[in-house]
Amino acid sequence: MTYSRRVRGRVWVPLVVAVAVQLAGVVAVFAWVAGDDLHEAPLGVVAPAVVGQTLADRAAADPDSPFTVVRPPSAAAARGLVDDGTLVGAAVVDLARSDDVLLLPRRASPDQRAAVEAAVRVTSARLGRGVEVELVGPSLSAGGRAAVTWLPVLAVGAGILTSGVLTVRSGRLPRTWPGALRRLRVIGAVAVLVGGVGGLVGALLATGPVLLWWPALSLLVLTGALVSQALEHLMDAWGWGLAVTLLVLTALPDLAGTGTWMQPVVWREVTTLLPHAAGIEILQQLTGGTAGALWRPWAVLAVWCAVGGATSTLARRERSAG
Repeated sequence: MTYSRRVRGRVWVPLVVAVAVQLAGVVAVFAWVAGDDLHEAPLGVVAPAVVGQTLADRAAADPDSPFTVVRPPSAAAARGLVDDGTLVGAAVVDLARSDDVLLLPRRASPDQRAAVEAAVRVTSARLGRGVEVELVGPSLSAGGRAAVTWLPVLAVGAGILTSGVLTVRSGRLPRTWPGALRRLRVIGAVAVLVGGVGGLVGALLATGPVLLWWPALSLLVLTGALVSQALEHLMDAWGWGLAVTLLVLTALPDLAGTGTWMQPVVWREVTTLLPHAAGIEILQQLTGGTAGALWRPWAVLAVWCAVGGATSTLARRERSAG
């Protein structure tokens, strides 16, 4: 019996277990993570000092408050912070008027805008005030938002799939450096191809420097392949199943349309360190949909690549020595 047949014989059990875990995980994720509620979302409040401080104190004292209140110095500053994605919205309070102006980012998802508006209206109603909504900044089409969310997940998935196919065809780990380099060349070719196709999709659906989508998506494919390969070396076929399961479950809220600020804080802080989430952040930055350090998501991907590559190298050396 060839190695390839032995591998196929060992793969089906982890795959069945992975599918079962994913089905149970989908139910759990939807119950805990996916939803319409905001969680410590940054909301700007531009108001006279006493009013603004009162609102900030109330939000800080209320454990169920959906917002973390930020105090921009002016309405113009608040508008800029909403436009670049730093704030989910900003309430501009003018005591000479009965209605407050709520600034919302036009490029945000309709679900997020609706959640922010609903929560602000509740607070304003308690104070006897109305709300007038004003959308800020350029829009992003539904297709563009879908591309920003789906393409990074598909790119990581393509890397995981490539690693799995190579394992079935040629074994878990090449014994020699030439064999390892040949495998890396195949992964690199797939990464360039998938990144190029994704870049074309981005050019059709989104705005911004779409040429940078190509290297971003290619790096995601490479990251997915190297991390999956490292898990395979550590856990055999179970590692590949683990990689697929983690990708599906952690990406599910984003794919279901649950925005970052509508995810529980703990979940949000952990998943932002994963490759697909870093890819989504990169594409959001490239389309002007979020602010933040440009280097951070690229550094996350670089670290994952380095860890995956180092793990595979050490495993190959141990195998060669054995």
